[in-house]
Amino acid sequence: MTKKQFVELTEIYNLPINFFLFIIGMSYSLANFHVFFNWRVVLFACVLSLIYIATNIHNNYHDFQNAKLVSYKEKSNIIGRENLNLSLVRQYMTFFFALAFILGAILVYFTDFPTLLLGSFGFFVAWKYSAGKFSIHSTPLAETLPAFMSGVSIPMITAHMASFNVKNTPFFEWRMFLVFLPAMLCVLIGLLCNNTCDLEEDIENGRKTLVYYIGKKVAVFLLNILYLVIFCLMIVNVLLGFLPFLAIFALLLAILPTLRALKIYQSLQSKKETYPLIMKSISIFLMSYALFYFLGVVF
Repeated sequence: MTKKQFVELTEIYNLPINFFLFIIGMSYSLANFHVFFNWRVVLFACVLSLIYIATNIHNNYHDFQNAKLVSYKEKSNIIGRENLNLSLVRQYMTFFFALAFILGAILVYFTDFPTLLLGSFGFFVAWKYSAGKFSIHSTPLAETLPAFMSGVSIPMITAHMASFNVKNTPFFEWRMFLVFLPAMLCVLIGLLCNNTCDLEEDIENGRKTLVYYIGKKVAVFLLNILYLVIFCLMIVNVLLGFLPFLAIFALLLAILPTLRALKIYQSLQSKKETYPLIMKSISIFLMSYALFYFLGVVF
């Protein structure tokens, strides 16, 4: 397997997005518990990165194995298109899952039961996303459940890890959910856009995501609404004092790329042409949200 094939199989190029989720979680810890970082955050980042890599290999493997559409197997899926050795793919998948499990067990040993509970659920979602008869990515939960696990759980666990040595810090509180919700909706937008663009291919492969049930027209409308909710949430969080005023600059940086992407996306839902524009807009928002949240807390 070449380096290029490995990168596409693991989709490791999307991994930096998780870094911004870590920054949001650590900034929350700094703002509310006055601590920003410790070694547990590093270990959690390693575990999450390994799970991310293993899950993408796992998804590509099961999508290839379960695909009903020959053109998908031969042209769309990296395993079939590049004629990758299935045994080698399984070995990579097993290695990364096993390493993530070992490091995750070490993290749990040095933390607590809530970390075990949410971490175990994360492992379950990662494995069940594409595996089995009732895989998550073939249900209406294909967009919402992964979005929650990424946008809320990652910064929430990060905040917990960063503040672990501080006594009487809550694992969860409602303002935490409001602060992390914009990140969750960003992930949801990306998944919703992806499944809208892939709707016809998903149907032929037997995958019935949320987009299948609500239709493309409603899915596109919902995507617009989610952007609006994100912008409103940011303003509400600032007014309530949950976010520093500087966080508003995240909206200012993201608004033009967002409007440009949505204008094109309204008329064309294409994986090659408009999906990258949507992903660019949410990436700009997440990056600027993490940056200005941190700067606002520090200064």
